Amino acid sequence: MRRYKITDDVPFRGQLSWFNLSFTAGAINAGGFLSCQRFVSHVTGFVTISGLNFGQRAWQEALSALSIPAFFLLGAIISAAFTEQDTTDQRISKNFAWTMGIVAVALLVIVIFGNTGHFGPFGVTENIQADYIQIALLCMICGVQNAAVSSLTGSSVRPTHLTGTTTDIGIGFVRALRSRSNLDIHRKEVRTNSRRINLLLGFVAGVMVGSAFFFRLNYWGFVLPLLTSLASMIESILDVRSVRSSLLGGK
Repeated sequence: MRRYKITDDVPFRGQLSWFNLSFTAGAINAGGFLSCQRFVSHVTGFVTISGLNFGQRAWQEALSALSIPAFFLLGAIISAAFTEQDTTDQRISKNFAWTMGIVAVALLVIVIFGNTGHFGPFGVTENIQADYIQIALLCMICGVQNAAVSSLTGSSVRPTHLTGTTTDIGIGFVRALRSRSNLDIHRKEVRTNSRRINLLLGFVAGVMVGSAFFFRLNYWGFVLPLLTSLASMIESILDVRSVRSSLLGGK
């Protein structure tokens, strides 16, 4: 993983990496919803649930929902502790590999604990307290991944939710239409918007493919985002070796 903004001259490999990260986020969100009836990358949703429960005087449920976004924040803090350290390509790739390793380990914990009965039956939930640990872990995973990618792209790519991306696609569409008289600007706007659409399609594909896995495999379905997270980690490790080799070759 290199440091690119979405408006930069991003190589195909970088765009493929972003697609994979969005795919991973979509699969995780599908798994969270199907296993415990919560969209785990949506901090807004948990705050809304908390407010609704406060309105119904369901105090424990309200406080539980309100505390979940703290785990997204925790994940972002953990991620930033790695990705905000250095600016060299070698260190950036190495630190990103660490963050994706954290994501993979957390998903492995969910696979193990889910299949050993610690999270209860897949898809069966009575209240947020019953699935609290699983929801908290999934939300933390989203925070780790989202912060890592956001940090390395100047906040121009956020793979775990589509609200900002969809907004940017709409703005980019109008900019592309209005810049038709200036071919260079028009091409840049079209290219940038195509990358945003790539992120959207990656998330949608992750939800679709992930759902197929979860419907058939239940908690074993989390192996899918586990594998795609490992793919991102391995890619970053290979980047470290590539940069190291180029540095040694230049001496």
